[in-house]
This record gives sequence, structure tokens and C-alpha cells, in this order.
Amino acid sequence: MLGTMTSHICRQHVRKPRIARENIKILNERFSRYQGLLYFIACLVLGRSERAELAVEKSRLAASRNPPKFDNEGEFRSWLFRILIDETLALSTRTRGATGRGPSR
Repeated sequence: MLGTMTSHICRQHVRKPRIARENIKILNERFSRYQGLLYFIACLVLGRSERAELAVEKSRLAASRNPPKFDNEGEFRSWLFRILIDETLALSTRTRGATGRGPSR
């Protein structure tokens, strides 16, 4: 019984990376459509291009951890923008906490 269970688990792990790679490829294609707009929004919130680039990259990483499947592009876009806003607010809060002021503009 344990041998059968172990081989089943191993087969699942062998299949998962291929599925994950396909999902990440699709996510990256969809993310690329909005990257410029995400960067623009992050610049507005954070005021500095380096911090905006960091926020966009952190958003990409956060989105790739567990990408849901959206049938609708609007749902995907909203989900992605929500991640970006969370990342920019977190960076802004860290900056404010470290300097005692808000983000520099």
C-alpha cells in the first residue's frame, strides 16, 4: 500500500513542474501586457523609478506563486493591480518607517 501511494505521489510531482511551467509562461505573457501600466502606477505611488521597478518585480513574483485561472481578462487585471497596490503600499510604509517621512517625489 505504501509503495503504491509513494509511486503515485512521485508521479504527481513529476507532472506538476510541466503544468507549473505552462501556467508561468501564460502568466508572464499576460503580465507583460500590463507591465508598462503597472510601472506607471507604481511611479505615481512611490515617486521613484527604482522603487517602482522593485514593486513591479515583487508583484510579478507574488503573482507567480499561486496564479489563479481567470476566464475574463478584467478579473485578471484587477487581481494583478491589487497585488501591485499591496506591494507599493508595503514599500511606501517601509520607506516611511525608515525615514520618518513619506515617499520622496
